[in-house]
Amino acid sequence: MGSTPGSGVTGVTVTPANASVEVGGTLQFAAVVSGDSNVDPTVNWAVDHTDGGSAASGTISPTGLYVTPFPAPKTVVVTATSKADATKSASVTVTLTPPPPAQGPDLTVDAGASRRAINPLIYGMNQYSAAFDAVAPAVRLPVERWGGDAATRYNWQLDVYNSAADWYFSTDPNSNTGYPDSSEFNNTVLRDRGAGVKTMGTVPMIGWTTKRERACGYSVAKYGAQKEVNPYNSDCGKGIRLDGSQIDNNDPNDTSIPIGPQFAKDWIKYLIRRFGDARHGGVAIYSLDNEPELWQWVHIDVHPAYPGYDDLANLGITYATAIKQTDPTALVSGPATSTWMGYFFSPQDWRSGWNTGPDYVYYGNPVDRRAHGDVPFLEWYLKQFAAAERKAGRRLLDFLDIHGYIAPDEVQFKPAGDTANQMLRLETVRAFWDSSYFEAAVNDTPYLVPRMRDWVARNYPHTMTAITEYNLGALDHINGALAQADLLGVFGREGLDMAAIWAPPGAGTPGFYAYKIFRNYDDAGSGFGDVSVSAHSEDQSKLSVYAAERSADHALTVLVVNKSFGDLSSTIALSGFRGASEASVYRFSAAAAGITRLTDQAVGDRSFSATFPASSLTLFVLEER
Repeated sequence: MGSTPGSGVTGVTVTPANASVEVGGTLQFAAVVSGDSNVDPTVNWAVDHTDGGSAASGTISPTGLYVTPFPAPKTVVVTATSKADATKSASVTVTLTPPPPAQGPDLTVDAGASRRAINPLIYGMNQYSAAFDAVAPAVRLPVERWGGDAATRYNWQLDVYNSAADWYFSTDPNSNTGYPDSSEFNNTVLRDRGAGVKTMGTVPMIGWTTKRERACGYSVAKYGAQKEVNPYNSDCGKGIRLDGSQIDNNDPNDTSIPIGPQFAKDWIKYLIRRFGDARHGGVAIYSLDNEPELWQWVHIDVHPAYPGYDDLANLGITYATAIKQTDPTALVSGPATSTWMGYFFSPQDWRSGWNTGPDYVYYGNPVDRRAHGDVPFLEWYLKQFAAAERKAGRRLLDFLDIHGYIAPDEVQFKPAGDTANQMLRLETVRAFWDSSYFEAAVNDTPYLVPRMRDWVARNYPHTMTAITEYNLGALDHINGALAQADLLGVFGREGLDMAAIWAPPGAGTPGFYAYKIFRNYDDAGSGFGDVSVSAHSEDQSKLSVYAAERSADHALTVLVVNKSFGDLSSTIALSGFRGASEASVYRFSAAAAGITRLTDQAVGDRSFSATFPASSLTLFVLEER
């Protein structure tokens, strides 16, 4: 076949022609387009006939850099196709080889050192719905959080909410007519009670709640044409005029009615009558709204003002007081802040910084923070609650509650991706504990859990810490399971008190088994220990290790996470524990459909050695001698 008329292309050559790459690595390809002197030299790259490749076959960049997948096929085909003449291409078969088995880092466990109770609430999840019946008992779910953007304007009396900026500020009431007794939230409480799960509710503080009628925050008929409208209801816009300006004369009463703290008190009184107080099986924990530092965007139709330090703290104290007055046995968490910049500055600071040159950055002119002693927001918030406790004579805030969205965009809520992205996901776990780890996503060193504990120690001692939203993605893949298990291990070791993953894993997915290996590895209710002990890896990037003693039977549980793409053999040195000569072994990996019970591991007096397959979770259970 000849070249495309006018293209001047006669052929394409790809090098290297004989290609092999180790899984976890990269390989640079080059393409030469032959033809006349004016030929277009550029090509399109594909892997296994998919432009740019895929997670299953690996990816290739526009410059020809190939990145391997995991799990990996034995071979893939890389193709370069002339952009000028799609009939001209060249292909190379690439052999993917697993890394050879290698010596892993030394691991040490000292059951007598660094002992700290693990709060079971760290294994929590956000609301489930359809998958709850399959997941909750299988992972012995300890707490279910009912929250999110819609909770900010949830009307408990009418079982209705407005979708806010998440979906065109629309109110679309459900078909329920049995409210308030039959409602979304009540159904959550009932299923939690049936499964022995604590319920965490969300108390609206924004000052508005939703009417039970089909309505729009920004009606096109009322406020004019808009750049975006609801594809299922063309009268509901996003509040942006055709010229790009924000509609700022809308009426909040279009969708909502004003409320105050009494609305929250009445709700809690109702819940106590229906389910009992927190001490007797009712709602255990109440969150002070959801991400209030984002109201001016997410709920701009009713709250366009940018909140400041005083707004957020005063509202929190007012509503925490209302909750504690109504149910003194309930726990209160707040402020449920979702952004890194919100940990340190108020929205008023952000706006000021974005409008101040020469840098125009959120921290560039923190007028609100300076007006409050230049104290970072969350620390100042804790100080106000400490002062409120001294004045009221009782604790009003039980958990410092934040949302942990500090991971790169390539990781958070995203698929596994190629091996480079998988390694990034596993590396990102360090942002939650390692003071030496710089996280580009926040341009800082987060070491989030120890930082939270430090904030509490310095500003409001004995407050518990909670991360009630986070998601490192890929829960349908072994890579996401490894990251999730690694993070749960960090939460226990570092002393976090409560956590709840947003968009939790479905039953039978790899992410599901990351929870199960901690909570119910043998389907008989056995779990990872509840007292964390010292566990150390000489190279955390290859093998992570977590250890804990089980109070009930004093068994020592040791979880090893192999983050590499090859098998690693290591020795685990043991001290501070006198165990039996054998350990039970349980494993989850990409090679198995679930957690597998393996042959018992022989254990010496002070150590034992084992091989950990590529990308796997291995749990050892050592009974006390």
